[in-house]
Amino acid sequence: MEPAHRAADGGSGRLTAPLQYRERRPHPALADDIACVWSGAATPGMRILPDGCIDIVWIGDEVLTVAGPDTVGNVVGLSEGTLTVGVRFRTGRAPGFLGVRADVLTDRSVDLDALWGRDAAVIADQLAAASTVEAKEAILEEAVLFRMESARPLHPDVDAAVDVIAAAPSQARIGDLSRDLNISERQLRRRFDEAVGYGPKTLGRVLRFRHFLSLVEDGHMPIAQAAAEAGYADQAHLTRECNDLSGLPPAELLKVRNVQDGA
Repeated sequence: MEPAHRAADGGSGRLTAPLQYRERRPHPALADDIACVWSGAATPGMRILPDGCIDIVWIGDEVLTVAGPDTVGNVVGLSEGTLTVGVRFRTGRAPGFLGVRADVLTDRSVDLDALWGRDAAVIADQLAAASTVEAKEAILEEAVLFRMESARPLHPDVDAAVDVIAAAPSQARIGDLSRDLNISERQLRRRFDEAVGYGPKTLGRVLRFRHFLSLVEDGHMPIAQAAAEAGYADQAHLTRECNDLSGLPPAELLKVRNVQDGA
C-alpha cells in the first residue's frame, strides 16, 4: 500500500498516490460515540452496504455530507481515486451530535450545513485547506469532539437493546427486548426510529448480514458454513437477505467486494 499521508492533488480531491480504505480508532474521549475515523479512494463500482451507522463524510475536497443509515446497498457514483474521509458514529449515537432524528436521514444523504449551519462551512474550508489525509481526519474528529459536551445522550433503553442485538442479531426478538426493558414494543420501535433510523428487526437483519460477511472475508469460511454460523435458516434465506440488503446474490457480492478490496 502506498503511504496514506499523500496529499490530494492541488485541492482537486483526487489522490496523487493510491490510498486503500483504512480505519483507525477515534480519540479516546469519543470511543463510546464514534466507531472509527476512516479514509479511502473511490474505486469503480464501489458498493456501500448497510451497517446500522451514520457517517459524516468529506468527499473529493468539495462536499461535506451526512450519510444516513441505509437499508439497501448503493453503488457510489464517484470518479476513480476520489478521496473520501469520514467519521462513523456508533449505532444510535449520531442524532445527539447532529441534532436530527435518524429516521429523517434513513436511505438519504444531506449536506452537513443543513444541520450545523455556518459551523459546517467553516469545517469545510478547513478540510479543503488541509494538505494531508491525516490532517483532514483530525479536523473531522475535532469537529465531533467540539460538540461532545452539548450532545444529547442515547436513551438507555436503545443503548441496551442495541448491545443485545449486536451480540446475537439472529436471536434478538422485539417482544423479548421490550419485556426485558419493561417498555411496550411500540415505545421501543419509536425510540429506535429516532436514534437508529429503523426498528430493532431491521437492525438485526443488517447486523446478521454484516456478521456473515465478516465470517467469509475475515474468517475465510465457505459461504454455506458462514450462513449457518450467522443464523440463516438455509441458502435460500441467505440469498433473499443478500439480494434485499445489497442488491446482489452472495457469490456475486463477494466477488465484487474482493475486487474492491484489491484481492
